[in-house]
Amino acid sequence: MEKLKNSTLLKILCYILIPILVAILCFSIYHLSFLNEYGDTKSGTKYIQSEQFANEYFYFIVDRLRRL
Repeated sequence: MEKLKNSTLLKILCYILIPILVAILCFSIYHLSFLNEYGDTKSGTKYIQSEQFANEYFYFIVDRLRRL
C-alpha cells in the first residue's frame, strides 16, 4: 500500500486526469446553460444541429474563457 502512495506514475496520472475531468464537467455545464438560454424549441427545425449553433457555442466558450 505504501508503494501506491509514493508512486510517481499514479501522481502524474492524477495530475493529468483530474484537470481534464474538471474541464469536461465545466464544458458540460456551460453547454446545458447555453442550450437553456439559446435553444430554439418552438420551431420545427433543430437549432442544435445547425452551423450557426456551432459558431455561437464556440464564441460563447471563448468569451467565458477570456473572462477567467
